[in-house]
Amino acid sequence: MLEPKVLNVTPLEDYRLFVEWETGEKRIFDVKPYIMGSWFGQLHDVQNCTPSRLNS
Repeated sequence: MLEPKVLNVTPLEDYRLFVEWETGEKRIFDVKPYIMGSWFGQLHDVQNCTPSRLNS
């Protein structure tokens, strides 16, 4: 099954993202569990999180 395309991502406070899909589904994704370690540890700095964008 194909995955629906993400249309919009809006950064929220407290390391959360509001995500909207082409199907009309809307969800809030909590990034906090992923901001540990060497790969995603840079996300702990809010300045690195705020300019979220989609690559089409």
